[in-house]
Formats: sequence, C-alpha cells, structure tokens
Amino acid sequence: MMKYEKEIDKLLEELFRADWMSDEDYSNFVKEVLSQTGISKQILSEQMELGVMNGFDIETQIEAVKKAVKGEEAGG
Repeated sequence: MMKYEKEIDKLLEELFRADWMSDEDYSNFVKEVLSQTGISKQILSEQMELGVMNGFDIETQIEAVKKAVKGEEAGG
C-alpha cells in the first residue's frame, strides 16, 4: 500500500467521478486519465511525500491540485 493511497483515491474521486458512472466506468476512466498523463498513483504518492518533506501538508497539496485541475477545466 502506498503511503497516501487513501488521499489520492479520494482526490481522484472528487475530481473525476460523475454521478452516472458505475464503479467499472469510474475505474476505467481513472486508468485512462493516469495512462494519458503518464502518471501513476505511486508517482502521486511519492510527490506528496516530497511535498511533505518540503513543508507542505497533504491538505494544502490536495487543494492546490483541485484548483489546478478546475482551472484547466475552465480554460486555464
């Protein structure tokens, strides 16, 4: 188990889960998003740990990611 797996799963669900998605739809969508971006949950976890080591708590990092993704969805 990754150190921040629960936090990553929660973040991904908040960002990408739609009401109409079945568990299988959501799982496939997340796999595709991660594949298209070249990022894995393990890489995300390692980056979160690096952020913690540099003085940024997990919640601050999660909020920054949410804002960044939502900003991209809104056109930057």
